[in-house]
Amino acid sequence: MIRFKDPRVSEAACLASMIISPAIIPSILETIVDESDFFYPEHQTLFFVIFKKFISGDAIDGALVREELNRTGELEAIGGFDYLKRMLESVPSAANGVYYAKSVRQHRQQRDIIAASEAIHGISGNGSIDEQIDEIQKIVNNLNQQQGNDSHNFRDSVDNVIAANKLEKPCLKTGFRDLDYYIGGFRTGEFIVLAARPGIGKSALALQVAINIAKHDKKILFFSFEMSHSSIIERALLSNSSSDLKTLDVTINETSNKIDQLIAFTKGRKKLSGIDLVVVDYLQLMSDSTKENRCQEISNISRKLKLLAMQESIPILALSQLNRQVENRPNHRPFLADLRESGSIEQDADVVCLLTREDFYRQQLDPKAETDGRTEVIIAKNRNGKTGILELIFLGDRVIFGDKNNNFIDSFK
Repeated sequence: MIRFKDPRVSEAACLASMIISPAIIPSILETIVDESDFFYPEHQTLFFVIFKKFISGDAIDGALVREELNRTGELEAIGGFDYLKRMLESVPSAANGVYYAKSVRQHRQQRDIIAASEAIHGISGNGSIDEQIDEIQKIVNNLNQQQGNDSHNFRDSVDNVIAANKLEKPCLKTGFRDLDYYIGGFRTGEFIVLAARPGIGKSALALQVAINIAKHDKKILFFSFEMSHSSIIERALLSNSSSDLKTLDVTINETSNKIDQLIAFTKGRKKLSGIDLVVVDYLQLMSDSTKENRCQEISNISRKLKLLAMQESIPILALSQLNRQVENRPNHRPFLADLRESGSIEQDADVVCLLTREDFYRQQLDPKAETDGRTEVIIAKNRNGKTGILELIFLGDRVIFGDKNNNFIDSFK
């Protein structure tokens, strides 16, 4: 696809397109991950300025970009006003902006491949064969993780997974009777937190809620930092038919765990095609540009997610880990104070649901212990309604939850 031998040409054309026509920025951000996709330092600086103005909702044009560069003292570093002027004049319109962005991204991928090849070559002869293989695998995995905003929609991906293994919106109902009774469903602008210890089932419950909502012709954007899109679809296929899943507009993004990229991608997708719900799995796997301690970093991420929900008028369901103290209690029942690494999650959230399964802990002590699937969902915070405890039933073989009634269990026998 690359037509420009010198990345400077495609980089300058891409940036010029973003300045000339800011409306094209969401489409470009489907391809460009961050400023590191650009080779030339002056282009990295320009992209960062445009990107920051975009996610802040500021107006963008040549004069405003020049003013910002002048304010930060970076105008001369990018070649001065003359370079910015020549760059803008070199592109007659932004019609080919996405094409230029894809060229920029492919140049970046070529550089990554060269760097990975050199790194692999340097491993030869150092350490045992097994150690060398491990190091090579790490390099390849890292290369795979850097391949852009890699999103996978159910309607496009279900068949591939089967083959390999094979204006204001109304409140969104979760599909769980008692949960909807307590919280009323998900409202626009809400930041909802679902927290549990590892293995309890928070990812499974979040996926099921997303599918339940998608079945009502809603669009879901699912950020997964722990499971691949293939694993998510495989799990969904345990309790849903492939034909049903292919009718759902669920997009899984499994690439960057940086909060600013998540914000940019979400804003871009919302403008391009609309979003009804964002799911983030999970908070503690995300990173922020702050140089502060981890607690402050998580606080920044939590606050940015709440602001994103409000700015874009969409509910955001974010998963969170709980501290180990839960496991030391006789009944293993979590509290708000157990939210891991930050008290600000509790402050920012409109709703906090804490999940626990006693039979999970019984099986930790005795793998042969009887399981009943009884799951407590503790509504520990509810800004717009009541708090309390409700029960769901978990079927481990299907990795699915259901309301506490016999009909749910019987339907899967």
